[in-house]
Amino acid sequence: QRVSMTSVRNDILAGLTTAQRAKLRMVFSTACYGESHRLRWIGAGFKAVSGSRAIYADSATSYLPFLISWANGSTFNQAVTNANNADLLRLQDAAAKPILYFAGFANWNDVDSYRLVMGSTAALNLRINTML
Repeated sequence: QRVSMTSVRNDILAGLTTAQRAKLRMVFSTACYGESHRLRWIGAGFKAVSGSRAIYADSATSYLPFLISWANGSTFNQAVTNANNADLLRLQDAAAKPILYFAGFANWNDVDSYRLVMGSTAALNLRINTML
């Protein structure tokens, strides 16, 4: 079942108190077209958010570098940059395109895992061991 990001945001707003939402920190989205969700994650109370420009296909190479960087004290922005830089030649994206094409997926060429970030400067400088 598809659920819109507006519904997700509204459910978070309705289901959590202001104090509980104040504890929401960051989202490293692995959703396709995740950049289009960023504003609603921020609207739900998250401080820093990342999301891919189009179809997300590089988890195999980017997710672990993000987690290691984040766990080792990098800022959110640095950790997302490390994830983006994990596959500089975008080999995972290139590999996904023919798979989607041969599977008959109409938007097979719309693969772009590069993540964009959103949040205040303070939020993008958030570290795993700091709070905003």
